[in-house]
Amino acid sequence: MKIFASKISHILSTVIFSIMLVMLSCIYSFSTLQASETFVVSSPSLKMFFIYSTKSQLGSSAKSLAEYQMARNGAGYIWKNENYYYVISSAYENKNDAELVSAKLKSDGEENEIFEISLKSINFICPISSPEAKSTLGAGLNLFVSTYRSLFDISVCLDTKIYDETNAFLEINRTYAKADEVMKNFHIVFGECEEKQIKSLENAILDLNESIGFLAENQKINEKQTLISQIRYHYVQIIEIFNSFLTNF
Repeated sequence: MKIFASKISHILSTVIFSIMLVMLSCIYSFSTLQASETFVVSSPSLKMFFIYSTKSQLGSSAKSLAEYQMARNGAGYIWKNENYYYVISSAYENKNDAELVSAKLKSDGEENEIFEISLKSINFICPISSPEAKSTLGAGLNLFVSTYRSLFDISVCLDTKIYDETNAFLEINRTYAKADEVMKNFHIVFGECEEKQIKSLENAILDLNESIGFLAENQKINEKQTLISQIRYHYVQIIEIFNSFLTNF
């Protein structure tokens, strides 16, 4: 009996040990699977060079000059930075382009300066572990830069007479349609997600969509604003929306 009991005990020990190994293996595999399904999406980093005609500590003074610029193809966008209001006429990714335009404006008698901002890249952990969610999050984070570039190109084509206003509005509406699609997809995928950073990004995308929708509907800031000014105004606004989101991330 003692020998039989010893054998049973040995068998039970072996079985229990095997079960424990299987459980540990499953836990390890599950942890590895979870880790492999954690997606990190990075936003684009960006340097922007703004040409501004003046800066003022008085918002009312900046507003008067902004309206003057809008009638002369400048963005006329008022960007508040620290204690100053900058009246922005245009914005560039390329420093050399900004310097060339600045020099041309000065030669035409229009005083201006350049100020630079750096938009930091952030690492965003996707709260939903699926390739679709990762792709949607990436599209949302890249929307601001891609929309700026699209509007910038349209403004250049309009300014250089490659486009007339009809062609420009066709391209503006194509850009708006792309932004609208990204916004709708983002809401479908993340609409139920209550994570603060996701909500912040969704709100920024909504603000972008509202801005470009305003442009697509040809709504002017004031009656003397030219179409080139409208386009420049909204691409600067979109960069500010993105900068604000990144700053508060």
